[in-house]
Amino acid sequence: MSPFDQTFWLLEQWAHWSKVGDGGNQLDKLNYAAVAPGFQSLRRASSSPQISDAVAAEVDRTVATLCQEDPESGRAVCLYFFRRATYQDVARRMNIERRRAAALVKNGIAWISDFLDNPER
Repeated sequence: MSPFDQTFWLLEQWAHWSKVGDGGNQLDKLNYAAVAPGFQSLRRASSSPQISDAVAAEVDRTVATLCQEDPESGRAVCLYFFRRATYQDVARRMNIERRRAAALVKNGIAWISDFLDNPER
C-alpha cells in the first residue's frame, strides 16, 4: 500500500471514528463548524472503526493543523471524508471548480501523509 493509500485509509477510518465514538457522536465534540459551516453527520455508522483511539486522535490533531495552515485544503478534506462526498459535491459546497476541489483534497491528503511521517516539522 502506497503512503497516499495508507493515509487515505487512515482518514476514512478517522472520519468513521469521529462519527461513532464511544456511544456518542464525536462530531459534536469536534469544532469543524468553522471549517465546514453547516456541517452535519449524514449517518451513524454501524460498525466499529478499524483504528485505535490513539491513532485517530493523532490524525485528528493533524487534520486540525492542516485546517489552521491551509484552511481551504482542510475544509475540502473534511467535506470529502466526513460526508463521503465526491469531488463534485466538494466543489459545489465550496463554490469552486471540480478540478480545484480534487486538487485540494489530494493536496490535503499528501500534506497529512507528510505530516504524519514527519511530525517534528
